[in-house]
Amino acid sequence: MDEWTFQNSGWRQGTVVPHEFVPDGNLPPEVGPETKLIIVSHDCDIVHDSEVEPFIELIAAHPVTAAGKDSRLFRGKNPRRLQIYIQEGDVKNLYELRAHERFRISRQHFCDRKPQAGVSLNGVDVMVVAKWLSRRYKRYSFPTAFNNRIPPKNWTKLQKALESDGDDVRLFVAFNSFEELPSDKPYEVLIFVGVPSDVLENDFREQRALKVVAAIYESLSTCAGITLIDVKLRSEADISIEEMERQLIEWDAYDYLSAPESEAPKT
Repeated sequence: MDEWTFQNSGWRQGTVVPHEFVPDGNLPPEVGPETKLIIVSHDCDIVHDSEVEPFIELIAAHPVTAAGKDSRLFRGKNPRRLQIYIQEGDVKNLYELRAHERFRISRQHFCDRKPQAGVSLNGVDVMVVAKWLSRRYKRYSFPTAFNNRIPPKNWTKLQKALESDGDDVRLFVAFNSFEELPSDKPYEVLIFVGVPSDVLENDFREQRALKVVAAIYESLSTCAGITLIDVKLRSEADISIEEMERQLIEWDAYDYLSAPESEAPKT
C-alpha cells in the first residue's frame, strides 16, 4: 500500500469530513451530528506544505426538509444562504449552508485519514459552493434609488415566483447607470434569465423558468422610474464572456426579496 500523503488521501474541496475527525470544542453546539462538514479549502491549499497552509477550512451543511426547500437559495443566488443536494449512498438529500458557519481545523487531524465514504457533492455543486463564497465579497451593490422604485408588493410577487420556480435560474442585468439617479432619470434595465442549457431541453423545467420571466416582467414593467427594455430566457452557454465581463451584472438582490412587506428593500 502506498504511503499516505495529502496528495493521495482523497481530501479535496467538497469532500465531507466525519465529525469524529474534529476535536472537541472546535464546533458550536448548533452543529449537531446530523450536520455535514464540507471542505471549502482549495485543492492546492489542501495538498500544500503544512507550514504554509496549517489549516483546512470547513463549512456546515444543515439538513433541510422538503417543506424547507427554497428555490431562491439554489445556484448561489442568495449571498448568505445556499441549498444543495448531497449524495448519501443511493439517495440525494437537501442541505443548507450559511456563509458565516465556517471553521478552521488543523491539518494534523486529517493525517492518515480518508474522507467519509458514500457521501459526496457532485463536481458542479463543488464549484457552486466555491463561487458562492467568493461572490459574497465581490458582488455588486445595486443603487438604493433603483431598489426603492420597486414597491413592496412587486418584490413580493417576484419573491413568490423565485421561491417556487427559481431552482435553475440566475439573473443577469444590464443597467444604464449604477449611480443614485434623481427621480426624473429612469433606470433602463435589460434582464436575462440564465439557465443551464439542458433546461431548454426539458419542457417542465423550461416552463418553470418562464414563470420567473413573466414575474420579473410583471414586477418591474409597471414601476415608475424604471424602463424595462426586455426580459429574456437564455441559455447560459449562449451568454458570451464579453457580455459577462463588460455588460452584464449578476443580480444578487435576492436578500432584498425576503424583507417584510412593510419594509423597503435595503442595500
